[in-house]
Amino acid sequence: MDAGRLRHYVEIEDYVLVQDEAGDDIKVYSHYGFTWASIRTLRGRELFLAQQQFAASDNEIVIRYLAGVNEQMRVVHDGLYYNILNCDDVELRHKTMILLCETGISETK
Repeated sequence: MDAGRLRHYVEIEDYVLVQDEAGDDIKVYSHYGFTWASIRTLRGRELFLAQQQFAASDNEIVIRYLAGVNEQMRVVHDGLYYNILNCDDVELRHKTMILLCETGISETK
């Protein structure tokens, strides 16, 4: 892996359910870890939802292997939230992970 390409310091957040004061389950994200990453936009598009226009994009985020990262998590960088759609442990060697992500539609899944 070319470490020079990992120039973005990102946070990975894990999805958890907690109960509020009324006992209802609410979805929150908690800190899972920080790592260096390469972020590349694969495709961008504009969507019209509920008569509002949104810009969305598909992204490829490459990180060093981090055990436990899965599709329930998200990546945060520079105020943008990248929802993880797929995690690929390249060649199952536990050295590099490719995260296919989507951003732009909402801050939560």
